Amino acid sequence: MPGTCVDYTHAIYPSNSIDIRRHLAAGARRLQGKIKALQLPDESISPFIRAYFRSNIDHFQAAMQRYSFLLSWALRSRRAEGLEDVVLVDYGGGSGVLSLLAREIGIGTVIYVDIYDVCCRDAQSIGRRLNLEADHYVHADTEELVAYLRKKELVCNTVMSYDALEHIYDIDHFFHHLQGITQGPLTLTLASGANPLNPIINRRLMRLHRKVETQGTLRRAGDDERNPEIPLVALRESIVVEHITGMDRQVVNLLARRTRGRNKSDILRAVSVYREQGVLPVEIEHPTNTCDPYTDNWCERLLDPCRLGEELRQLGFRVDVFPGYYGSVMQDSAGKRWMRDVANFLISGSARMGLRLAPYYCINAVR
Repeated sequence: MPGTCVDYTHAIYPSNSIDIRRHLAAGARRLQGKIKALQLPDESISPFIRAYFRSNIDHFQAAMQRYSFLLSWALRSRRAEGLEDVVLVDYGGGSGVLSLLAREIGIGTVIYVDIYDVCCRDAQSIGRRLNLEADHYVHADTEELVAYLRKKELVCNTVMSYDALEHIYDIDHFFHHLQGITQGPLTLTLASGANPLNPIINRRLMRLHRKVETQGTLRRAGDDERNPEIPLVALRESIVVEHITGMDRQVVNLLARRTRGRNKSDILRAVSVYREQGVLPVEIEHPTNTCDPYTDNWCERLLDPCRLGEELRQLGFRVDVFPGYYGSVMQDSAGKRWMRDVANFLISGSARMGLRLAPYYCINAVR
């Protein structure tokens, strides 16, 4: 693995984060050594998490730069010697790399959360073998997480996530329950690579949406086993046909198209309204966003980060929406490294233009 430098080139960090950034750099170097010495992943880890974890390790420096950048914002009001008071939720934790780094730098309580039980099991196994196990591994959605925290009498003050927002079925529901995690101070640092303001990312993900919607996906080794191979529009058609017999085929197709982005229960409610009142469901505004009606999992949903920030402001948070940066990959050619540095320089020049160039967006909300 490459040497570890956790600062992005030319990036804008919180003004008071120097102490935390030094602490993060030291923690990343220690974590690098522990992972390098570990024989992971092995056959006891699922193919999905093996691939996920290996991707982070193959691009270790870029992963550490990303997570350190997000942690520097999440901990912007802290100092390294005060991290034992932090109760951090790693929401949608995946392979658990963010939790590993949080544990390595001495955050007082780390709570890993994922809606996929395979992720929870494997992340805990990896953490245990590295002697960096989180304090809690919670297989839950947001509402269940709030109930778990109350049951355990845990007062969370920091929530972080990377690449989870774009999969959450009901963002409004998510924010509502998230802001109720505690009545006290709360910092949310949420980031997503499904950046609709970057035209290249936007076009690529819209192509992906159309493919999974109309063609399905060919599942490969290491892919998430929950991803359906059947086209999503066909899944919605089957839901309509299974529960509403005798309906004209053209009407079935129309209902399936108009319920894009809805889960099974919402599809059935829409069909019931149509049968009883003759009112067709209203299609979602976005032309391609789509989700699995059985798992509620959106396919890389394109969400406007500025609109998300405004929703959090209405819930009483002070919000910053800002761009992420391109991380270092030591295998890159000199030309690619130069292009990355130029892109990062331009991203820092203007938040508005930066979001159009950025590989991911970030939302930092403080209450």
